[in-house]
Amino acid sequence: MVLGNRRMFSTGLTMMEALVALVIIAVLTGILTPVFLKAKRSIQVSNSVAKLRELHVALEVYRANWDAKESYSTFDSYYALALPPSGGRFSWDDLGVGQGFWESPCGRDRTIFDTGLNLVEGWVTPTYVFYDPANFGTPGDRSGNYMDYKDYLPTYRENVVTFVDPYCNPPGTSFADPTSRKRGIAMTLGGQLFNRVRVGIANRLQWFSDPPDY
Repeated sequence: MVLGNRRMFSTGLTMMEALVALVIIAVLTGILTPVFLKAKRSIQVSNSVAKLRELHVALEVYRANWDAKESYSTFDSYYALALPPSGGRFSWDDLGVGQGFWESPCGRDRTIFDTGLNLVEGWVTPTYVFYDPANFGTPGDRSGNYMDYKDYLPTYRENVVTFVDPYCNPPGTSFADPTSRKRGIAMTLGGQLFNRVRVGIANRLQWFSDPPDY
């Protein structure tokens, strides 16, 4: 029996095939990475929204225990609204919420902390401390936040912001840059959730919500 010549085939990849495979992997990585990052950010935003809703419930329980009245006539209405005093303490003391719960699902970022409305880097901020009259100075010497927030309660009423998570943004986002787009997730006293993305200087509470339209 005469055996014909047999061509031997290698089961391994040639150099060209390996390069093509690497190029395909690189292209797919470039396409899919932004998709995965967007999906991850979407989940983080959803978790932040849920966290702010829970904090709102905790705040309402606190206010009910102190017989809150819906009054918005002056900045001193802060006390009738039974909002927690700032007093140098962070609000987990008042709301009965553990420290770990205040951490933003989106992590921490030094630029956001340095330019935005923050008390602790990487944490949700109880923003009512900014319009607490205790931080306005004395009647004879108005300083602190007086000029920024003396008309805030009468103007924004139930839409005053009580909690903000500024951290669901790309790293290095500046809240003091009027030209850059940034996301602000905010809960109001009336329970309305604002999740807005827009340009502007976002280191004042007026950026995060709108006055009521009545």
